Amino acid sequence: NGVLHDSEYLYVVIITIMKMINAHAKALHCPIEYILNSLFASTSALIGNARRIQATDTWQVPPHLWFVNVGSPSAGKSQATDLYTKILKRVENEHFEEYQQSHNLYLEQLDIKEIKEDKWKKACKKAIANDQNPQVKPKIAKKSNHLYAKDYLQLTQPQRS
Repeated sequence: NGVLHDSEYLYVVIITIMKMINAHAKALHCPIEYILNSLFASTSALIGNARRIQATDTWQVPPHLWFVNVGSPSAGKSQATDLYTKILKRVENEHFEEYQQSHNLYLEQLDIKEIKEDKWKKACKKAIANDQNPQVKPKIAKKSNHLYAKDYLQLTQPQRS
């Protein structure tokens, strides 16, 4: 029927990636390990801080992978690293304007949040000075784009009845 099952799809993806890694290693005359390490490190950079691993309520870290290619001079370490960092730089440059607009909006939202909190603090001081109950602090939404491992585990665990 032409539909790949999960295991078949995974196999195709792995074979495709391995062919790509082998082709890059041959073209750059370097060990496949250098290419693979650079690919993993670049993938980790793309994930960046958008996702977090949180084992406890107080412990969380971004899932960064660190790699170092060790070898003799002229073994192809720099070429393997440059292969993916050039792609990352190109993508970064293509999206810089979008990032800048998003960052400026974020800074504006921070200013608005600060103004709202200052207004609330002044109203509280005035209420206390007049022997009145202060206002409840307004809820100012803090949006997070982090996906925590514990949240994923809760979502994927089967519901018990």
